[in-house]
Amino acid sequence: MRAILTQATVALAGLLSAGAGCVATDNATPGDTGTSRHAPFAGADRPLVNEDWQVLRMATAHGVMTIEIELGDIERSLEVARTLVEPLTADYAEVLVYVYADGQGTGGHAPARRVQWTGRDGYVEIAYE
Repeated sequence: MRAILTQATVALAGLLSAGAGCVATDNATPGDTGTSRHAPFAGADRPLVNEDWQVLRMATAHGVMTIEIELGDIERSLEVARTLVEPLTADYAEVLVYVYADGQGTGGHAPARRVQWTGRDGYVEIAYE
């Protein structure tokens, strides 16, 4: 099963499940929906957008979740990644969080950092700059 999501759909429906095969794309329309068998990703304690960072895109495939975010303070990449990854660890073998500097998440810019989580190795942060 494949569902195409927008940020609004994810925020409202709380979608993200290992079995749903969700893919977020820039060409999704606001009416698109998907299904979830797991607890919501976003909630009062885990908003998708706040004053410091915002989730831009998400995708899942083969037990791996990727999340792309813009972050105002790149030095907080690991901290924010932990916040996003923590509720997902039971459902994924690997989670990759690509971190863009504020305003750099679109237009073909490269991410500033990547934080990888696996059950075996924990968190590993790579700085691209």
